[in-house]
This record gives sequence, C-alpha cells and structure tokens, in this order.
Amino acid sequence: LKILTAKIANEQENIQVRQISATIIKNLLSRENYMNKWVAISQEDKNSIKESLLQTLASNQIMVRKLVAMAIAGIAKLELPKNGWANIFDLLVGATHNETPYIQQSAVTAITYIFQEISTTDVLQEKINLVLDGFFGILNQQNVQSNLICDTLNAMETMIPFLKQNFMNKEQVEDMIKLFAGSPIELPVLLCAVYGFRRSE
Repeated sequence: LKILTAKIANEQENIQVRQISATIIKNLLSRENYMNKWVAISQEDKNSIKESLLQTLASNQIMVRKLVAMAIAGIAKLELPKNGWANIFDLLVGATHNETPYIQQSAVTAITYIFQEISTTDVLQEKINLVLDGFFGILNQQNVQSNLICDTLNAMETMIPFLKQNFMNKEQVEDMIKLFAGSPIELPVLLCAVYGFRRSE
C-alpha cells in the first residue's frame, strides 16, 4: 500500500498508473476480510499512507481525487469503529476552507464517501457538528461554484441518518435562513425555523 500511495501522490507519474494504483487501494480496502491485514501494518506506515492520500486530494486530476477519496473512506471504515483516525473529519473540514474550489470539492467528496461507509455509532456528535459547520461555510461563500453547492447538499443528504436526533443550533438556523432568502422555499424554511427545525428536515 505504501508503494501504491507513493505512485498516486506523484504528480509526475503517468495518469493511468496513478488511476490503477488508486483503484487497487480502493478495492483492497473495500474487502470484508482486509481488517486483519490493515491492523498488521505498522502505525508509522499507516500514518504515511493516510498522509499521502490526504495530500493527493489536491491532485490536478479529477479521477485521481475521486478514487483517493474512496480510499480514504475505506480506511475510515476500518478505523473509526475502533476509535482510530480521530482527526480525519478535522482534516477534511479544514480542507473545505481552502481557497481552491476543487480541493474543497475533494474534501466534500471524501466526507460523503465516509458517511456512506460508516454506521451512526462510528462518529461522535461533535464531529457531525464540525462537518455541518464546514458545509455551511461553503454554502455561505461568495460566488461559490454550482457543482460545489450540489456536492455539498448531496453530502448533507447522505448525513441525514446521522442527524435524526440532532437539532440545529441558533447560528445554523440563521445560516439556513440566509442561504434560502429569496428562493422558492424561503417560506417553508422560515416556518420550520419557527416551529422546529431538525437537521434531518
């Protein structure tokens, strides 16, 4: 895995080699019986693999970024239930504040894949709040690209099963009202804000 991640992270490497390497990693991590093999890898090598994959979210190749996001989700699926990789959401939310739109999009994509892979018991409520704050930050940006808005809203939809018992705080409700001001659904949003607005709604 360490050799493959080095291939992926190398922007000078042939694009097909990078894509094949990323695909192999993604497929390996998605195997049900891979947990024992992952556990056997030294912590130093695990950290090196994670760091390389995270850095490659900034690749100039969109397909590489997408495959790497899947690989990151694969590792998160293995580690989060065991209380590992505790800072993964902090790192990805940090990337949503990047000034480069495609890096923001890569982070949103990785977060989406992670929530598709894990269960509701694998993530702390504070991390869910952190992710939502990061998403609201994207949606409140000036001149944000439409594809980034769509990806962010899709990511929030993916998170719905994690939010059913979770109500928005005052700042998040205000952000939501501002976001939909002047839109066809402004009135329903205001009504929900007054009579109760859960994140899953």
